[in-house]
Amino acid sequence: MEKFEEAASILKALGHPIRLKILYLLSEKEHCVCELLSQINTSQPNLSQHLSILRNLKLIKDERNGNMVIYKLQDNKIVKAILSALK
Repeated sequence: MEKFEEAASILKALGHPIRLKILYLLSEKEHCVCELLSQINTSQPNLSQHLSILRNLKLIKDERNGNMVIYKLQDNKIVKAILSALK
């Protein structure tokens, strides 16, 4: 049952347009928050909440580079399959 709950959580996260766009952008290349903000029409606190959800589900990962946090897409087959359908 655990696999089904995990899949349901991922699908629920992908059901939000902002999170889907974040994943799409990260599938093209890694981005810092400032780059994501310039491409997504939302506030910085709202973007941070969406990034946190995706990070907690292990769909994205972050790395510190000085004062900047760089976000990357995790190697997740489900997400990659869904994103390839969008392209």
